[in-house]
Amino acid sequence: MRGLSIRGRGVGAAILAVAWLVALGAPAAHADGAAATPSWVQQSLESQFHLGDSLPLRSSDWVGTHNSFNSVKEVGLALSALDPNQKLTLTEQLDAGVRQLEIDVHWFPSLSGLLSGSLQAPVVCHALDSGLGCSTEKALGPILTEVATWSRAHPDDVVLVYLEDHLSNEKGYQTAGSVIADKLGSLVYRTPNSTSCSTMPLSVSRSQILASGARILLLGNSCGVGNDPAWRSNVFDWHASHLEAQVENGFEGWPACGPDFTAAQYATRFTRYFEEMGLISKLDQAGGWPLTADDIAAMTKCGVNMLSLDNWSASDPRLASMIWSWAPGEPSSSSGCAVQGSDGRWSSAACTDTHQVACQLTDGSWTIPDAAVPQASAETTCTDAGASFAPPRTGSQNQALLQAAGAADSGDVWVATS
Repeated sequence: MRGLSIRGRGVGAAILAVAWLVALGAPAAHADGAAATPSWVQQSLESQFHLGDSLPLRSSDWVGTHNSFNSVKEVGLALSALDPNQKLTLTEQLDAGVRQLEIDVHWFPSLSGLLSGSLQAPVVCHALDSGLGCSTEKALGPILTEVATWSRAHPDDVVLVYLEDHLSNEKGYQTAGSVIADKLGSLVYRTPNSTSCSTMPLSVSRSQILASGARILLLGNSCGVGNDPAWRSNVFDWHASHLEAQVENGFEGWPACGPDFTAAQYATRFTRYFEEMGLISKLDQAGGWPLTADDIAAMTKCGVNMLSLDNWSASDPRLASMIWSWAPGEPSSSSGCAVQGSDGRWSSAACTDTHQVACQLTDGSWTIPDAAVPQASAETTCTDAGASFAPPRTGSQNQALLQAAGAADSGDVWVATS
């Protein structure tokens, strides 16, 4: 979220809300904590994520959180956490399947700044652009160390970290860039050069990021102030590469997928929907529109790249709405053979059964050849049709396959799953 007065309402409501919250006291710890995600949900989300590893970022899907750091469990009883967006620590979120984190960074008076010989330091807090709302929150360094520790333990996963940067001046960006270089080092997917602004690399895939030896992609709102090589070496500017919205105007399911973005924008930009359910934002009319399970299910079919939720819980029932691939309880066998049914979901099938085959053409569209064959013949069938026996890799690809199967009146079709 970009500040708390994005609608030009002023800060009066925000200040009053903060005062009220402080008087009331910090909320009690959430009882559900890091409760285990149902195994089918967690396994399906993980397999879907890796299906998309080979896709360019403009087409990739990410499960994420909004203001990921802003929980009492993460930052303690600091001012911004009195109006929390989250319940879990960053590590708990990552363990539960989150692969996109949002971290707001302000240039603010801090003990870490004093210890380094400067009054101010990069501080992680949920506040107005000016820093109003920051207090004793953590400095950027410990937050990045936590992400780095998780990333080193999970070498097959890319983590996207959105740094909502409010660092004010050249020194702020220089200091933050140095902290990034120190805490994350070679884990970061580096920009092409350190002397100019680098936009989000929409054509790069997660597989390419991993092949480079990196595991963390850093995105910011800007290329900083002045010419700081440490910031520009590590942080891509995504403000012109992505579009984001809340569901203030509702969400129209496939095929309209509006009203916020057009089909051309889905195809060429990186799209994000986020929640802002904090009390202050609601009072300031800068939030308060929840992402429901129905919204989420529709967005996965439309090609929304990133869903950033508030109040994330590992047992959140909305997580199942993000699953577009396997049906509940599937795969039910270890045969490796699966069909897409009339509802678009996948289920295990006996490999000796005969079905038509889902084949992907070079332009990404789908064709369903007429022949019904056992699964062992699926690859040859697709090759003969000038296509590949390849899996849908996103919810929108799976929706396109479902439409092709419906047009072919094919019933269940063999679908590749890896």
